[in-house]
Amino acid sequence: MAETLAPADEDKSAAPPPERSSARMIVVVAVVVAVAGAAALAVGTRQQGTVEATEAPGFALPSIEDDGTTVSLDMRDGRPAVVNFFASWCAPCRRELPLFAEASRRLEGEVTFLGVAHQDDAELAKQMLDDFDITYPAGNDPAGDVARAYLLRGMPSTAFVAADGTLVGVAAGELDASELGDWIERLVAA
Repeated sequence: MAETLAPADEDKSAAPPPERSSARMIVVVAVVVAVAGAAALAVGTRQQGTVEATEAPGFALPSIEDDGTTVSLDMRDGRPAVVNFFASWCAPCRRELPLFAEASRRLEGEVTFLGVAHQDDAELAKQMLDDFDITYPAGNDPAGDVARAYLLRGMPSTAFVAADGTLVGVAAGELDASELGDWIERLVAA
């Protein structure tokens, strides 16, 4: 008895027709894009938390005043410090700066406030601080090295450094008055 062979186009193990393959590929790409988008949103959302007691990374940056002075974490002189990372291109930074200006005036002599202009033009950063009457020292970090040392993931971000130099925590994202007050309370108590 002779065997009958099925023609090649009827072989069930062959690849699906191109239109089904294309549809699957579109679905796979859509899923990958959705997952990547969700990950990007998660990174961009506010992350706040304390960290294990580690020494805060030191830094020394040229002042955005362009007067030859250096802004460093050593300027805290044994006091707790609030280090705010900002940029003139960052809208949330603009919204929170008045809170930092008010807190720095209210806590002068008790808590040191420092600014770090992150990947910004020094002149634009200086103008922004002038617009909000920020009088505390701010350094220029055009390459973003200090933010990398603090493992920051977005702007604005604020590091809270205890009087003994340990990093109490980092707040990523725009702070409101209540949140800033809570962080400063924790900082002073550390």
